Amino acid sequence: MGRDRSGLVQLGQGQSSRQARGFGHQAGPGNDTLLAHIKAIHAQTHGGYGWPRITKELLARGVRAGKDRVRSCTASAPRAGAASSPQ
Repeated sequence: MGRDRSGLVQLGQGQSSRQARGFGHQAGPGNDTLLAHIKAIHAQTHGGYGWPRITKELLARGVRAGKDRVRSCTASAPRAGAASSPQ
């Protein structure tokens, strides 16, 4: 057939072919760490950055985090000066 079967062999050994070639998963920071970075950026910009700019700023600082994750962290984080709902 002329196909390379090495990927199938590696899968049978518990490794994906991407992991075997050195493209393993590199996890980003944990949620608490990411939230600390987001709060620092928020404080430095005096609340002027939304999640798109925060995502770009995190990348510029070398922090790997996807836009959806940054958006959900910024949406769930309590905002300074926000009025609390009456209970």
